[in-house]
Amino acid sequence: MVEYNEMPVTKIKKNCINITCNICNKQIPNGSKYYSVNTSHCDWGNDSMDSYNDFEICSNDCLNKKFNEYLEDKSVTKKISIEAEKADYKNM
Repeated sequence: MVEYNEMPVTKIKKNCINITCNICNKQIPNGSKYYSVNTSHCDWGNDSMDSYNDFEICSNDCLNKKFNEYLEDKSVTKKISIEAEKADYKNM
């Protein structure tokens, strides 16, 4: 015979409600294209995890500003990842 015990379970669901450009602070409208940018370096060994940064960027102009800033960084082991995304706000 198998006996079961019932326990309540709480689930937390995260819904995106707003995306703001990290360069110009403009809200990115639902359905619009934006860039998800990650930068980091490996100059500090294991402590390089502290160099990871994420940015949401609304336009090509703002992306150019961020990329030029990235190129001016003095790090020897620079890393950048740029992905085009589509803003998708659920349950606003």
